[in-house]
Amino acid sequence: MPSTPAPPTSSRDDHPRPGEPFPRGTARRPDGHRDRGRIGHRPGGGDRVRRRGRAGGRPGCQRRSRRSGRRTDRRFGCRGRRSRGGRHRRGGLESAVGQVERRWGAVHGLFNNAAIALRPGDGTVVDLDWSAWERTISVNLTGAALVLRAVIPSMIRSGGGSIVNNVSIAALVAEDGLDAYTASKGGLLALSRSVATSFADDGIRCNAICPGLVETPLAGAVLPDTASRMRQHTLLPIPGPDAIGPLVVYLLAAESRYMTGSVLTIDGGYSAR
Repeated sequence: MPSTPAPPTSSRDDHPRPGEPFPRGTARRPDGHRDRGRIGHRPGGGDRVRRRGRAGGRPGCQRRSRRSGRRTDRRFGCRGRRSRGGRHRRGGLESAVGQVERRWGAVHGLFNNAAIALRPGDGTVVDLDWSAWERTISVNLTGAALVLRAVIPSMIRSGGGSIVNNVSIAALVAEDGLDAYTASKGGLLALSRSVATSFADDGIRCNAICPGLVETPLAGAVLPDTASRMRQHTLLPIPGPDAIGPLVVYLLAAESRYMTGSVLTIDGGYSAR
């Protein structure tokens, strides 16, 4: 009688290296899990959540509002987690990461996307409302750092992952009258590079994207004359957030496995002038 063929074995090249999430259509890990992403959100971030889901990841969305959470879950098919006390409650963030691990096995991708820009309130360092400075730094920089603090240990346990921090072109090209926002984004850019350096040996990649002017509610915080100048000097038509999503998906996926510590501008040519 013919012998039973041995089960096929897969070579190392069949699987991503540490830090490479599984895109749609690739083999599963031995434990059966595909790429599972955790995606933060801010106004205008929903299109990026949707694209992440289409790419094969299962988005898990951390948010503060129960109502907006249900709305996002229905629209994009993700499983939301409301953090009591906001994103700065470390216990709430760690609990959310634990929930993702229990449902989907591991966290392999993080899009750190939440941010605020306060207008009125922000301004020059001389005349801004200091409470606006503290709140902006707290959300845009400290908040992002706390998310990283909660997620990175999970990525280490699962063998690696990919992180994308949504910075801003303001970290590279200062905008008038937004000193708190500019400082917070400059700090996040520097933190992105530091994380890439610190956790490369753990199979974790970290990259930063710097969008220019995008048609979202946050764009309303830009002074009218500054927004007019940005529109004038942007070489391409100003898009919505759907123009940013594909870059985020690429950086989270295995195709970008040779990229870490990178800063990518996606600003329609604004910073080229």
